[in-house]
Amino acid sequence: MSKDRRWYNNRLGDKTARHYTLEHIIDCLQIQVEVSGSQKMAAKEIGVSDQYLSDVLKFKRAPGAKILKAYGLEPVAAYKSIGT
Repeated sequence: MSKDRRWYNNRLGDKTARHYTLEHIIDCLQIQVEVSGSQKMAAKEIGVSDQYLSDVLKFKRAPGAKILKAYGLEPVAAYKSIGT
C-alpha cells in the first residue's frame, strides 16, 4: 500500500469489515483532502476532477467507481423488510 493511503487503514479500520456507509466514505475523503493539502490535489491522487470530488463531498453525487476503487471498495445493494 502506498504511503498516500496510510490514513485509509487507520480510518476504516479492519479491512475485513463488510459494510461501510456513505458517511464513512465521505469522512475518508475529507481526511484525504486534509492529508493531501487541498481538494484539488486529493482529486488528482484519486483520479477524478476536483468538481466531481466537491460534489461527492457535498452529497450532491454518489462516489463512483474510481473513488470506491481508491478505497478498495465496490458498491452493493442492500434490502430490508418494511417495518423493521
